[in-house]
Amino acid sequence: MISHTGQLLFSGGADGEIKIWDFQTGELRNTLTGHSSAINALITSRDGRWLISGDANGGVRSWDVSTGKEVQTFEGHTSPVNSLLVSLDGQRLISGAADGVIKVWNLTTAAELLSLKQHTAAINVLQLYDDGHTLLSGSADKTIKVWELNTGDVLYTLAGFKTHVNEFVIAPTNQIATNGENGTIQLWQLPDPVDD
Repeated sequence: MISHTGQLLFSGGADGEIKIWDFQTGELRNTLTGHSSAINALITSRDGRWLISGDANGGVRSWDVSTGKEVQTFEGHTSPVNSLLVSLDGQRLISGAADGVIKVWNLTTAAELLSLKQHTAAINVLQLYDDGHTLLSGSADKTIKVWELNTGDVLYTLAGFKTHVNEFVIAPTNQIATNGENGTIQLWQLPDPVDD
C-alpha cells in the first residue's frame, strides 16, 4: 500500500516482515520485524504516523512509520486477520478475521471496545459510510452486514449473493456495487445512514 503523501510504499511478506520503501526512488527505508506469520493486511492511521498490520496467526500490531518502532499489540483474534480499517475520526481500529469475527479497538491504547460475531465465515472487506459510524462488512458467508459502529448492533443484512463477497464500493448516492468470486457485479440501493 502507498502512504497518504505518496512518498512511501509499505509491503508485507509471507515471512512476517514489513518493508517501508521510498516510492519515488525504490530505496528500502526500513524493515519491521515482530510478526511470526505472513502479513495479510496493512493500513495507515488517518494522520499517516502509524502503520497497522494484521497477520495469519491473528496478530495485529501498530508501528511508528518514522522510527519503525512497534507502538502497540492488539491481542484477541484467534484466526488470520484479513482486513483492517481505521475510523474516520482516527480513534478506532476495526479488524476482520477468517473466523468471521470483527473487533473494534482503541487505536491509541489497543483496548478492545467491541467484538462482533454475526458473520459465519471469513471477513474479506470492511468499509465505513461517510457518517463515520455505519460499518459495512463483506464476508465469505455470502452476506454484507451493516453495523452501528458505536454499539455493535446489526442494522440490516444484505443477502442473496451466490458466492463470497470479496469487494464492494459505496457510492455517494448510498448505492453499493459488489464483486463476488464468480466475477458478477451487483448494485444495491442502501437506506440513508441514520443520524446521531
